[in-house]
Amino acid sequence: MRRLDNTLGGQAVRGLVTEQLRLVIRLLRDSRYCEADGQQLHGLAAELARLAGWTSYDAGDHGAAQRYYLIALRSAHEGDAAGIGANILRCMAHQARSLGDPASAIDLLRSAKAGARGRLTATERAAIHAGLARAYGLTGDHSAAMSAADMARADIEKAQPDEDPGYIYWVGHATIASAAGNALLSTGRAQEAIPYLQDSVDLVGPDLPRDRLEYTTRLAVAYAVAGEPDEAITLAHAAIGSIPIASTIVESHIGELDEALRTMAHPGGPQLIEHVRSLRHTDQTHPT
Repeated sequence: MRRLDNTLGGQAVRGLVTEQLRLVIRLLRDSRYCEADGQQLHGLAAELARLAGWTSYDAGDHGAAQRYYLIALRSAHEGDAAGIGANILRCMAHQARSLGDPASAIDLLRSAKAGARGRLTATERAAIHAGLARAYGLTGDHSAAMSAADMARADIEKAQPDEDPGYIYWVGHATIASAAGNALLSTGRAQEAIPYLQDSVDLVGPDLPRDRLEYTTRLAVAYAVAGEPDEAITLAHAAIGSIPIASTIVESHIGELDEALRTMAHPGGPQLIEHVRSLRHTDQTHPT
């Protein structure tokens, strides 16, 4: 279901996730089990509730996302699942950042690190530091953002994939390059951001189509802000045409690109938005 989410977008997967979550909750409520099985069930409920929150967020339902995340945190606590709990807080931070509250995102990510009590793998730490880099960038703190990006890079170099939990499969060098590039972009260094964002596009695997789409649209934003709107539009049209995923996360980046194009009075913005709308209409008419 995690990989389906990355391939099809949150709207397409949310119903399947919530159905499985209800099943596990019924087992917890109505069944008899030993303490060890109970911990495993709570851990499973926590991860399903986190994924329900994430897919709701990607579908644009922010209230539902927050409610699922709170359920997930309670379940992670009951299951003594420190890593899952930290990852839930990371997802909550992602949502806070996207809603214009990077300060809360920073607090959530710091809590994720502290609450895990040293029980995270290097890859999990890299994901948290990457999130901090992006959040600090939005506050305008270039030094803190680059320091967090450096820590994320150091963590990913120590990664042992065999030790990683399944929910962190998407984190790699592309993730770290994207975080550094976005931090630079947020602090007004669009030209410096372009090589990092290009690396993120070049390094992301073919099994992560939504990430590829997000990274490409962020690269397009950097080109637009750096004064190269034609390159930005070419990149964006090619990306959304080849990877038509319904995702409000990606659409928010396309909206930012449209805003940058409008600022410089470039005529390509409305056409880009219309391209996105046409793909959404096609997806609704001919569901996968």
